[in-house]
Amino acid sequence: MLRDPSACRCEAAHIRQMEEAVKLIVKMWTEPRTTLHGRYFHVEDAILEPKPVQRPRPPVLIAGSSEQLTLRAVARLADACNFVDAEIAEVRHKLAVLADIATPRVAITTRPKRPISGLGFSPEATPR
Repeated sequence: MLRDPSACRCEAAHIRQMEEAVKLIVKMWTEPRTTLHGRYFHVEDAILEPKPVQRPRPPVLIAGSSEQLTLRAVARLADACNFVDAEIAEVRHKLAVLADIATPRVAITTRPKRPISGLGFSPEATPR
């Protein structure tokens, strides 16, 4: 099925907005005052108090499975990724894709249609 090119542009814009939002949130969690002049968000000396209790900060989890957009955002910004309603074979494939592009700091959690869960960076880490 061919996708509408404008829908792809829209999806890409949403991912860019989410990425910038994650960067802003992490800065606000970790800095006393935050300034960000981005494409989508502009803040000057913003204060977030109280700061999160978790150190160095709460984990960032990004849900989604688009190989070209979301998984690359996970690799750049997230500590964890969540696949919802995915079949086991699809989860294994997405884990392999993420393993190719992610750094070791990214943990992967899954919640497929069947009640299994897995942590790891490769299809071998997914329960069989």
